[in-house]
Amino acid sequence: MNVIEIKSITKYYKNIKALDGVSFSLEEGNILSLIGPNGSGKTTLTKIISGFSKANSGEIKIFGKNLDEFKKIKNKIGLVPQENNLDQDINVLENLIIHSELCGLNTKVAKERSLNLLQKFGLDKYVHEDTRNLSGGTKRKMMLIRALLTNPKLLILDEPTIGLDPAIRRQFWNIVIDLKSQNVSTIFTTHYMEEANFMADEIAFINRGKLILSGKPQDLIKNVLENFVFEMKEKVSIDGYKSYVYENKTFIFTPNKEILLSNLKLKGIEPSTIRETTLDDMFLYLTGEKI
Repeated sequence: MNVIEIKSITKYYKNIKALDGVSFSLEEGNILSLIGPNGSGKTTLTKIISGFSKANSGEIKIFGKNLDEFKKIKNKIGLVPQENNLDQDINVLENLIIHSELCGLNTKVAKERSLNLLQKFGLDKYVHEDTRNLSGGTKRKMMLIRALLTNPKLLILDEPTIGLDPAIRRQFWNIVIDLKSQNVSTIFTTHYMEEANFMADEIAFINRGKLILSGKPQDLIKNVLENFVFEMKEKVSIDGYKSYVYENKTFIFTPNKEILLSNLKLKGIEPSTIRETTLDDMFLYLTGEKI
């Protein structure tokens, strides 16, 4: 069963086309990563899915419902926006209870769920702490807790770990992955390839409003490029191999390191680096741009 089905979504901001015929789906219990640089259309897409913006054309179904019926499904969706929109003038528990009440929970249930989630995430010591005093990583965790208060079956995370240190980022990843055991589906945007590779069941590359490729991370490299890449510090031309040039460096892909190395030596060319192909290579090869 697909939790999200998106077909040919287009969105304009005045004369600027922010999304251009984007289509994809998200299977129940899976994690999908939207990867792209700033301005690629990722945040616009999350705003449309979460009901904060409308597409100019195309079709979206969430839990089988059109967005015209969003009120019927809104409590099944938890959103962590890119910007910190916590109330800085009240404490942690008050933030969570007020949000819960706005979502239709009574105060008793809201308090119980808030305290349980704070304990589960190791933040119970901050219950009565003013929100403004929290670290950036703790605020991001708190925003995830807030998104989970209605027991959603779909999480939408917009650049959830931006600005966090590596240790906190890993904690955040593990929390989201653990939610899969509760059959929670997740769609998250990022420009961290490592994050997408670690967390996602499927990834979708988006650039300049267009979805350019999607699939399982382990399959994309195998299906589009090759397992190994040779880097040369100059522009090099060699027939029979997929390659690209970026900042006057040449990147050549091959399934067999020994054969390519032999072919390069015949031309008197020495690679500066030989390594495994990454998702960053994939994006550069497809778009000519770096995230």
